[in-house]
Amino acid sequence: RLGTLRSELALVDVVSHPEGARITVDREELGSHGETPRTIAVDPGEHTVIATRQGSHSARTTVIAARGEMAKVALTLKAILGELHVTRTPAGATLRADREGVRVELPAGQGALRVPVGRYTLRIEAPGHASAEASVVVTEDAPAHVELAAQPIPPRMGQLLVDTGSDVARLFVDGKAVAVTPATLRAVPEGRHVIRVVADGKVPWSAHVVVKASTPTYVNVTLVAQRKRR
Repeated sequence: RLGTLRSELALVDVVSHPEGARITVDREELGSHGETPRTIAVDPGEHTVIATRQGSHSARTTVIAARGEMAKVALTLKAILGELHVTRTPAGATLRADREGVRVELPAGQGALRVPVGRYTLRIEAPGHASAEASVVVTEDAPAHVELAAQPIPPRMGQLLVDTGSDVARLFVDGKAVAVTPATLRAVPEGRHVIRVVADGKVPWSAHVVVKASTPTYVNVTLVAQRKRR
């Protein structure tokens, strides 16, 4: 039965890139024949096959259909492009983009980017910064501008407690005078620091100390008297 039908019909196999294009024959107002890829039946003779898809320029071609035969049509739809300008802070931040909910790769480089029209969600990421995100609609008519600024993440803080026993000494952290011992510093950035303790008549003491946000860091220093010059 299927073979009999095929021998009586003029068929056109229509494919497109990208797929999912609406197929019309001769005139769009005559209605749709479905979406690509699809095989359609037409009257024998010459026809114009048209493919349309949102966000793309339409594509068309002429085909001659014969009864009992299968003609093949392949159409390429070019994306409609718009201009997108993205300003990133910091400048070296990584830019990621979704278009209509699908991850896309944007052209490399700075300045104006030529991209397919549509709604984009843009996101930048940089070490030590909170990510920043914005949405923008790119059209063919006018450039779209987006400014994204990733804010620095404040460092985690820890406590540093320095004791010098009976000696009163000046305490330096990373070269900066911060307190007199005994000292409790409640907001020292987490990480490695240089501690220096200086007291009159004593040999200066210094060391590297790692401060953690989870637990206080205790430093007990025993200062040694300087030798008197003869």
